[in-house]
Amino acid sequence: GVDRINQFLDEIGQDHKQFWAAWESEAVNQRLAGSLQLTQLAGIASTPAFVVHGRYKIELTVIDSVDRLFLLLEYLVKEKAPAPASGV
Repeated sequence: GVDRINQFLDEIGQDHKQFWAAWESEAVNQRLAGSLQLTQLAGIASTPAFVVHGRYKIELTVIDSVDRLFLLLEYLVKEKAPAPASGV
Protein backbone atom coordinates (compact mmCIF):
# COMPACT_ATOMS: atom_id res chain seq x y z
CA GLY A 1 0.00 0.00 0.00
CA VAL A 2 2.09 2.88 1.31
CA ASP A 3 5.26 1.80 -0.51
CA ARG A 4 3.43 1.56 -3.83
CA ILE A 5 1.89 5.00 -3.31
CA ASN A 6 5.28 6.48 -2.42
CA GLN A 7 6.77 4.86 -5.52
CA PHE A 8 4.03 6.44 -7.63
CA LEU A 9 4.64 9.81 -5.93
CA ASP A 10 8.32 9.51 -6.87
CA GLU A 11 7.36 8.76 -10.48
CA ILE A 12 5.26 11.91 -10.74
CA GLY A 13 7.63 14.07 -8.70
CA GLN A 14 5.26 14.66 -5.76
CA ASP A 15 6.61 15.33 -2.26
CA HIS A 16 5.70 12.46 0.10
CA LYS A 17 5.20 14.63 3.20
CA GLN A 18 2.96 17.07 1.37
CA PHE A 19 0.81 14.26 -0.07
CA TRP A 20 0.43 12.37 3.22
CA ALA A 21 -0.37 15.58 5.13
CA ALA A 22 -3.18 16.30 2.66
CA TRP A 23 -4.36 12.66 2.66
CA GLU A 24 -4.64 12.59 6.46
CA SER A 25 -6.35 15.99 6.66
CA GLU A 26 -9.80 16.53 8.12
CA ALA A 27 -11.10 17.78 4.75
CA VAL A 28 -10.17 14.52 3.00
CA ASN A 29 -11.58 12.42 5.84
CA GLN A 30 -14.89 14.31 5.66
CA ARG A 31 -15.12 13.85 1.90
CA LEU A 32 -14.33 10.13 2.17
CA ALA A 33 -17.02 9.71 4.84
CA GLY A 34 -19.50 11.60 2.66
CA SER A 35 -18.63 9.46 -0.36
CA LEU A 36 -19.11 6.27 1.66
CA GLN A 37 -22.50 7.48 2.88
CA LEU A 38 -23.63 8.35 -0.67
CA THR A 39 -22.42 4.97 -1.93
CA GLN A 40 -24.40 3.17 0.76
CA LEU A 41 -27.53 5.28 0.16
CA ALA A 42 -27.36 4.56 -3.58
CA GLY A 43 -27.00 0.83 -2.93
CA ILE A 44 -23.82 0.57 -4.98
CA ALA A 45 -22.29 -2.87 -4.54
CA SER A 46 -19.47 -2.66 -7.06
CA THR A 47 -17.50 -0.06 -8.96
CA PRO A 48 -17.41 1.57 -11.33
CA ALA A 49 -21.04 2.60 -11.05
CA PHE A 50 -22.77 5.83 -11.97
CA VAL A 51 -25.68 7.67 -10.36
CA VAL A 52 -27.31 10.33 -12.52
CA HIS A 53 -29.55 13.00 -10.97
CA GLY A 54 -29.79 10.87 -7.83
CA ARG A 55 -32.37 8.82 -9.70
CA TYR A 56 -30.69 6.48 -12.18
CA LYS A 57 -28.06 3.93 -11.13
CA ILE A 58 -25.95 2.27 -13.81
CA GLU A 59 -23.61 -0.59 -12.97
CA LEU A 60 -21.30 -1.99 -15.60
CA THR A 61 -22.74 -5.49 -15.27
CA VAL A 62 -25.68 -4.36 -17.42
CA ILE A 63 -23.64 -2.58 -20.11
CA ASP A 64 -21.99 -4.52 -22.93
CA SER A 65 -19.64 -1.83 -24.27
CA VAL A 66 -18.02 1.46 -23.32
CA ASP A 67 -19.73 3.16 -26.27
CA ARG A 68 -23.16 2.07 -25.00
CA LEU A 69 -22.25 3.24 -21.50
CA PHE A 70 -21.45 6.73 -22.73
CA LEU A 71 -24.56 6.86 -24.91
CA LEU A 72 -26.71 5.93 -21.92
CA LEU A 73 -24.97 8.41 -19.60
CA GLU A 74 -25.32 11.22 -22.16
CA TYR A 75 -29.01 10.46 -22.55
CA LEU A 76 -29.66 10.38 -18.81
CA VAL A 77 -27.67 13.54 -18.10
CA LYS A 78 -29.80 15.40 -20.66
CA GLU A 79 -32.97 14.24 -18.89
CA LYS A 80 -34.47 16.94 -16.72
CA ALA A 81 -33.21 16.62 -13.16
CA PRO A 82 -36.00 15.98 -10.66
CA ALA A 83 -37.16 19.02 -8.70
CA PRO A 84 -36.06 19.07 -5.06
CA ALA A 85 -38.67 17.97 -2.54
CA SER A 86 -40.83 20.84 -1.36
CA GLY A 87 -40.25 22.16 2.13
CA VAL A 88 -36.65 21.00 2.23
